[in-house]
Amino acid sequence: MKTLLTAINAKYIHSNPAVYSLQKSALAYAEKWQLEVGEVKVREFTINQSIETIYYEIMAEKAEVVAFSVYIWNLEIVSRLCQDLKRAIPELQIWLGGPEVSYGVEGKLLAEDSYDLIMEGEGEHVFFALLAEKCGEGHEAWQAERSTWGIQQEGKRFWAKLIENLDELPFIYEDMRPFVNRIVYYEASRGCPFHCAYCLSAAEGGVRELPLERVLHELNDLVWKGVRQIKLVDRTFNCHEKRAHAILQWIAELPEDCPTNFHFEIEANLLSDELIDRMITLPRGRIQLEIGIQSTHMPTLRACGRTERLDRVMAHIKRLQQAGNINLHVDLIAGLPLETYEIFKNSFDTVYRLKTHQFQLGFLKLLTGAPMNALVERYGYVFSTHPPYEILKNDFLKPEEIFRLKCIEDVLERLYNSGRFSHYLTLLEQQYESPFAMMEEIAGYFWKKGRIFTAMGQTEIYQEMALFSNAFAQAKELQNGLLIDYYVSTPSDQLPEALKAIGQRIQDSKTRQAEKLRSDALLKKVGRRDRKIVLRACENRLLAIDYTQRDPVTGLYELVTWEES
Repeated sequence: MKTLLTAINAKYIHSNPAVYSLQKSALAYAEKWQLEVGEVKVREFTINQSIETIYYEIMAEKAEVVAFSVYIWNLEIVSRLCQDLKRAIPELQIWLGGPEVSYGVEGKLLAEDSYDLIMEGEGEHVFFALLAEKCGEGHEAWQAERSTWGIQQEGKRFWAKLIENLDELPFIYEDMRPFVNRIVYYEASRGCPFHCAYCLSAAEGGVRELPLERVLHELNDLVWKGVRQIKLVDRTFNCHEKRAHAILQWIAELPEDCPTNFHFEIEANLLSDELIDRMITLPRGRIQLEIGIQSTHMPTLRACGRTERLDRVMAHIKRLQQAGNINLHVDLIAGLPLETYEIFKNSFDTVYRLKTHQFQLGFLKLLTGAPMNALVERYGYVFSTHPPYEILKNDFLKPEEIFRLKCIEDVLERLYNSGRFSHYLTLLEQQYESPFAMMEEIAGYFWKKGRIFTAMGQTEIYQEMALFSNAFAQAKELQNGLLIDYYVSTPSDQLPEALKAIGQRIQDSKTRQAEKLRSDALLKKVGRRDRKIVLRACENRLLAIDYTQRDPVTGLYELVTWEES
């Protein structure tokens, strides 16, 4: 028998650790109990591939069982594939698992006759039990073990008890070939200590962890294999401080030239001064942190089951930011209970002023199984019936206000989160009463120009912002800041049309020699012969920029110095 575990990811650089865990676990259990489960193969695709391509690639595998890992972003594609595969090969077994089907399929796109069963929740035990049953029950030792797993069935749905001993699950990265040039996701724990209304993790109770010794050993193995980024999928890395300290201490002892970056999701409210001290002494760019703020309106946070002290959260984020060695991501969720458009402005301004490297503006989604389902009627929520099930309106936000926030999200991604406009935005902020007002006006400008929700190259965005700046009395100063941003973002000599006048030095023959002397003097002053220093013109200034390598935290090149002409 051949079983094909199929993942359809959002991007090529992403991987799906779930299907690899199912594969490796099934083969390990089969060996342990001497059971025959046939061939278990993994195939990964992306939502950017055509459905026809994915369909024929699956067909070519000639598997008896095709199992799909189902998420919000791939449900529509999986639904079509299931229907087409069943129509073409009625005897094909189609198994589904993943968060998008674990808590029910009512009202979703999956036709009842397009799949054979659903593996609910954690899949390693259920998947192997189904394979073993299909291939033959096996000897008594396996039957005894199976009885402790709590395998249950109701109709087409199968589930098991949570796996208490995560140490029984195999390491999935022995063979790194499937993960070349991709983000490596590592699972050191499962579960979350919190119960946020909008999150599926609230449906699980408690946190289960891999033994610390194993975690450090496997992380070391990934570092030794040259993995550039390891993203821990743990919901709250610092929920157990002693354990977090030990992992950070191990990271601190890595060689200074280690190229691996570690990504953690943390709860800022739980941070201690000692843990922050450890983080801010790590090498520059060694870790990046993702911190969910969601709202700065306390009644909203309480309605969502969050009770942190905001003053403590903000103080901790500011301290981490000021250290300068950590790439920080923070986020808000628009559409939470009790937060009107005006109140959300305050949340936005507070978080923007933290000046973290990434500021993600997300929109509330109604996830099946999340506690938010119990709040829909109370707060007048209306959500889309199609993935990703985003908010359309509630008692506090009108549809047109959500549209305006969507436009702001678009320009926030292009300008702030690209990291390529920091000088410019710092100058532009001075022209507005608040960051939200600034982003709101830029969003309106982009909308009028037909640039919202459309693809734009970086050069086009610089061009548009240079033109946008013409409306201000300080247009020249703003455009100078924009040109500096362009220079530290790219070594390209091709300037946007609107910046050429201030980025090119017009010289007659008499001043050319003096210019050469100034340039030689500036390069001598920089004194970095082993570096790729390039001089750039910015109106009345001569800039020296180091294009040797990008900063590991900001992703920008270094502006070494400048000289007034």
